[in-house]
Amino acid sequence: MANLQRSKILIIEDHPMTQELFKTKLIMAGYDVDFASDGKTGLNKALTTNPDLVLLDMVLPKLSGLEILAELRKNPKTTKTPIIILSNWDQDEDIKKGLELGANHFFSKTLITPKELVKKIQVLLSKSRVEDESLSFLISYHVNIQTNQADAPQLAKDFEFNEVFSCSKCDNPITLALIPDKAFVSKGHRFVAHFVCHNCSEVY
Repeated sequence: MANLQRSKILIIEDHPMTQELFKTKLIMAGYDVDFASDGKTGLNKALTTNPDLVLLDMVLPKLSGLEILAELRKNPKTTKTPIIILSNWDQDEDIKKGLELGANHFFSKTLITPKELVKKIQVLLSKSRVEDESLSFLISYHVNIQTNQADAPQLAKDFEFNEVFSCSKCDNPITLALIPDKAFVSKGHRFVAHFVCHNCSEVY
């Protein structure tokens, strides 16, 4: 594991308890975590430390979340960086504005648990790596899962497939795709794994 590069998460959040809650859960999940308590510091860190994903509050000192989001999407360094808005703002207009500016997801702090957030992050980072042009040609294995074999039912349950490995959008079968991990430099093989639907390209 020492040779496996860990994904870096930047939390831009001014509430200490919320900051600590998500930071602790993300570290337990194996991520490197940094944080900023105001918008100006958060924007600077996002542009200089190259995080793999940003968790962004909307109401912040010095710069608002929407201002940060707009700046990150204009900068070539962060134009494709996954950004999740975590906010107590839950009006449709706020959500629409955040998504229009380029946020990947918008979640209410009061409606999502740290465990649920970690799962969303895992899916988003996996999808981001698949879409990376430098990795797309490396996909070399696609594995069909037999629903009733071994631990397959538990795997389906953990990924919320209701024990059926089919796409939630088009109901077509999904497969487990294995991508060689360039960050793993020791002998042997290390893979990034995700489920994918080859009909509509949905990644889980």
